[in-house]
Amino acid sequence: MALEDVVSSAAGLTEDYTRLLSAVKTNRDVATALIGQLSRFASALSAASGDSTDDSAMGHARKEFMDYLARVLTQRRDAEVLAGLSERLQTASAIFKTRAKMQISDNAAIILNLYQKLEAAPAASETVPVGVEPRMVTVAEDLPPRPQLFFGRQEELEVVVGALTTGTAPARLAILGGPGMGKTTLAVAAIHDPVVSARFSTRRYFVPCDLAEGRSSSCLHLVASAFGVVDNDASTIKKNLDAILNVAHSPSFLVLDNFESAWEPLGQRAEAESLLQFLSNMSHLSLLVTMRGAERPHGVLWTKPHLPAMGPLNMAAAIQTFVAISDIDENDSDLPTLMGYLGNVPLAVTLGGNLAQCEPIGSLLARWQEARTAIIARGGQDHRLASLDVSIALSLRSSRVKDAPGAQALLSLLALLPSGVMDTDIDLWELAHSKQALSALLRSSLATRTPDGRIQVLAPIREYILANFAPLGQ
Repeated sequence: MALEDVVSSAAGLTEDYTRLLSAVKTNRDVATALIGQLSRFASALSAASGDSTDDSAMGHARKEFMDYLARVLTQRRDAEVLAGLSERLQTASAIFKTRAKMQISDNAAIILNLYQKLEAAPAASETVPVGVEPRMVTVAEDLPPRPQLFFGRQEELEVVVGALTTGTAPARLAILGGPGMGKTTLAVAAIHDPVVSARFSTRRYFVPCDLAEGRSSSCLHLVASAFGVVDNDASTIKKNLDAILNVAHSPSFLVLDNFESAWEPLGQRAEAESLLQFLSNMSHLSLLVTMRGAERPHGVLWTKPHLPAMGPLNMAAAIQTFVAISDIDENDSDLPTLMGYLGNVPLAVTLGGNLAQCEPIGSLLARWQEARTAIIARGGQDHRLASLDVSIALSLRSSRVKDAPGAQALLSLLALLPSGVMDTDIDLWELAHSKQALSALLRSSLATRTPDGRIQVLAPIREYILANFAPLGQ
């Protein structure tokens, strides 16, 4: 039985005995002495374990004992029984004291053992600054695993790796793109590339910034906590981060994944950009951020040429990815049709491949006609990497879209036009704030501009918009 239960019951018994004493007509001196012992016993237990509410498993036993004691005091009036109860209480108190001493002795042995191990361990202060918990620093062994499926992105990977490993100047890179384009996958593939690994060795770090969603703490504290830096003073945090990441002759590589989670809220944007400026001023740190959208944060001298926003996979890579996951025959006649619905968007193709492991493509096509993008989810999970709808909805809820008048209305019209439109066509629609709305859609990558200058919305996004935000009259 837990010590808290014992304390709770002992305290309750004392209260019950006090009430019972008022009804005792004989042997009051003995009964009063007994209650005094109980009170001192309960006080000792409370001091040892803290306050506790009377909801323990001993409640029933207490009630039974109270009924018995009431009969003893009010019916039998037997002083010898009271004396016996007093003796039993003294015995219980002695047992408690003995057990408490044994527990203290055991805890002391554990603490001594831990202290001896710490004394024997190498001093961490030689390599890690004060205020840092070394075991929490994310080292190469703790990185996300290398992507097992990586088709159609070799060209982008080579550009990223080249920027990170060519020359002596540290890189400042931003991987941009719309929902589900595989930005994180590209970043993780780069951090595991053999050339990158040889250059940065164990000084490769990965911080997922989606943990910033719904948190009131600053993104500086978020990044610092990934390295075990805990302090309320921003200057102290920066000093410790600089000591970890900006080491001469030992270049570091830091990935801030899903940085839009920290940057998107307008009230936090200046602080998020200040963090990037602080990190980009480190002369021995290469920095890579992944962000949904097509807009780079201000205040950083990004490495040129800028990485273009990621687009869909080509058809061959999309089919290769789908077949590798589902084991469907690559010559299946329905496969090109399904890829067209999925828009060759990597997340949609991956989730669709998972569905096809236990469902024929013909069945998926039939369900698509009924539920559209809602079927592209894995196991009913409500997460951006497990549901295409969730990933698209996150972009729609971004401040860039919400704060732009008419952006959602323009997107719903563009969704009606699979081939897209020219800017001049949008002008003919005479929509209020159309230029501001279009800018917001392009910056968030909900709409893209094709090489021939047309404004287009990818198939999965079109289907989601038409299912949830269709224009009036449609």
